[in-house]
Amino acid sequence: MSQQKNSNQTKNFLWYIGKMIINGVTIALEIHRYHNIYLSGGGHDEVLELKRASQKKLWQKNLQQLKRSGYIKIKNDATKMIIGLTNKGQTALLRYQIKNSPLCQPGSSTLIFFDIPEPAAAARKQLRKFLQTTDFKQIQKSVWQHKYDVTKPLQKFITDYNLTDWVKIARAKILI
Repeated sequence: MSQQKNSNQTKNFLWYIGKMIINGVTIALEIHRYHNIYLSGGGHDEVLELKRASQKKLWQKNLQQLKRSGYIKIKNDATKMIIGLTNKGQTALLRYQIKNSPLCQPGSSTLIFFDIPEPAAAARKQLRKFLQTTDFKQIQKSVWQHKYDVTKPLQKFITDYNLTDWVKIARAKILI
């Protein structure tokens, strides 16, 4: 029992020493990077303020890039900034969600079936393009398969694009 207590104390001490070393290295690197601020009499608070300003500038740059690319729209209110996704942004988000979905159980797949009438041919074309770009495999002209469990993101896509009357999703055990 005494040996186990000593072992735990040793581990805790080593963890504490390691944490102090990491903090020391971090501070040393920070002093090296921001040495001009420290040499001019500025302290840690000024360095933190500089880091915050740098982070804010980076966020603004990224927001502007997303806006220029057509993924978001930005509306400035009197007291706040309102950011919303455009259709292009929503589609990109759905693609990301599909590509990062969990695998289906072994031998199972997500299937999507559709029969979109000719007057909505543009929607059918858009759906096929979306399925191709998200790694679906075409089984038949209007039947597609994916090895990931993508039912939730697909349901959102189908609802957002008003395809619920023509598109069905299933998770199925593939026998062959």
